[in-house]
Amino acid sequence: MKLSYTYAPSYIPEKKYRIFALLIDFAILGIIFIPISLFVDPRGDQSPLKISLYLLTWIILFPVCEGIKGFTIGKKIMKLKVVQLDFTQVSLSNAIIRHLFDIIDFQLFGLIGLMIAANNKYNRRLGDLIGMTIVVKADEELPE
Repeated sequence: MKLSYTYAPSYIPEKKYRIFALLIDFAILGIIFIPISLFVDPRGDQSPLKISLYLLTWIILFPVCEGIKGFTIGKKIMKLKVVQLDFTQVSLSNAIIRHLFDIIDFQLFGLIGLMIAANNKYNRRLGDLIGMTIVVKADEELPE
């Protein structure tokens, strides 16, 4: 199915809901990172173990959660989900590709991702565009 609308359809959430979901996810990430920072090599050094634990936490909270369930904890709270462009369940590989571009999307406190999302009617950031995904309202009927 090809996405073609003049205005964003009703199943596309406003950007503020995606931002709130991200803030929730980052708060959870921070809560998990604090004990890692305090108890794994507490001298403040970025040891390979500490970096590995940070990366593993990010992988589980973002691409794995989305690839298995279609949402992160923040998205679930905000009633959002990630789907493929044909509105089927997002795959783990699409979720991984989507989040590989977090590094670019979240530059300048997320300004890059917001600017990209602001310039397309489906509010898709770079990770969504390359990962072939779209964030939708979880409780809306989606096209078939």
